[in-house]
Amino acid sequence: EDGKEPFVARKSDNKIEWNAAVRSQAKVKESKRTAEEYMALPASQYSVLSADQIERLSDSQFKATLGKLNFFGNTFIPILYVDVNVYPDEARAEIVVNRAETTGSEIADKVSGTFDIKANNCVSAGLDRKGRKVLISDTSLAIHVKVPEEAKLPIRVIRSGGNFIIQQSLNLIVPTFIRILASDFKRWSAGDDTRDAIDGASLS
Repeated sequence: EDGKEPFVARKSDNKIEWNAAVRSQAKVKESKRTAEEYMALPASQYSVLSADQIERLSDSQFKATLGKLNFFGNTFIPILYVDVNVYPDEARAEIVVNRAETTGSEIADKVSGTFDIKANNCVSAGLDRKGRKVLISDTSLAIHVKVPEEAKLPIRVIRSGGNFIIQQSLNLIVPTFIRILASDFKRWSAGDDTRDAIDGASLS
């Protein structure tokens, strides 16, 4: 069952802040190994899940290239650099974005690096209301944007338009991510230690 919190956007001079939070979960069936054991795996043993979009940079660092966003006719492709911190005793992991870039169009390249992003995805094992084992993703996102003085659109339009686009993207990515993770758990729980990417998996 997914839960969503509304955006809160604040304006200070020409700066805008967007906030979003999405919670999603997927049921899993344990076989040889448990969900808690899965969540206790070190990040060095993680599957990249989607080989076309996620690249391993080190044992605990990854680069994720997300799908295209259309923002007022301009194409944006977000690129996230994340650190993974595992808390094995708590059966959870924190995926923290430490840097973000955008590409895909001239304006996307121009604004890349001009915004601050704080994103945290807490992935854990737990039980749903019926006592069934689930994997859970709690994701929060905050983006601080400085609107260029030469921007042709009113700040209120940029604010509301950005709210809608980013919210819709998060609503798609988080449930998709947790479903792919559940698929990876299924094969790992059955004893598969290859840790290859999931065939055909995509976060878009």
